This record gives sequence, C-alpha cells and structure tokens, in this order.
Amino acid sequence: MNVKELEQQIDFVMSAAVLKCGDLTEAEELTQETLLAALVAFSQGRKIENIRGWLITVLNRKFYDMLRRKYRQPVVTVGIDPDMPDWQDLLEKISATEEAEEVRREVAYLAKIYREVIVRYSLMICGWTGRF
Repeated sequence: MNVKELEQQIDFVMSAAVLKCGDLTEAEELTQETLLAALVAFSQGRKIENIRGWLITVLNRKFYDMLRRKYRQPVVTVGIDPDMPDWQDLLEKISATEEAEEVRREVAYLAKIYREVIVRYSLMICGWTGRF
C-alpha cells in the first residue's frame, strides 16, 4: 500500500467518521487522526494488506479514545450560578403561595365543624403546618 491508495480512501474514512460522530467538526478531526496514523504506519514501513479494514479499525479506536477524553473532562458552565433559583421554580412558588392563601380564605368561610375536619386532615395526612 502507498500514499496514493490512502488518498483514494479519504472519502470513505470521512463518511465513516460522520456516521460515527454525527458532527462534522468532530468527524473531520477523527478523519485527520486516522489518516495521520496511516501515514505514520507507512513511514515506519508497515505493510497493510486490507487498507479499508485497517482504516476502519483505527477510526473506531480513535473514536473511542475521543469519547473517553470527552467524558473524562469536567463540565464547566460559565455565567450560570448554581445557587441562583430557577425563574420557573420561583414563579411556581409564588403561585403556590397565592393559591395556598386563597384556599385558607375559602376554608375560613366554612362552618366550624367542616373547617376543623379540613384542618385536622391537612395536619395529619399532608403534614401541612400552615395556618388557616
């Protein structure tokens, strides 16, 4: 095998890399690493009989190496404070508070016997410790 045979396989390697990665930038990087490994093998005088099989094997190994590097790196987010509450959660808490106040008002209009049943049920079953 020589460099000319390798040039004929570039499109094949690139299409296999795109199928593996799903991202053009990562596929280009994977293709470059695979072709570089082939050039290094040629420069060392290595004889490769089945070029496509060898390239796919190298491509797979490089792909899994890339995945291992990718998932070992810590995830860093810039501009997001993890202690800052989410706006959606904050809006839900506000509406829950308003809703609870409305329920308290409605329960207050009930007759004493019905009001006591609801209060006791809330305290016993729901664990609610608010006031009516």
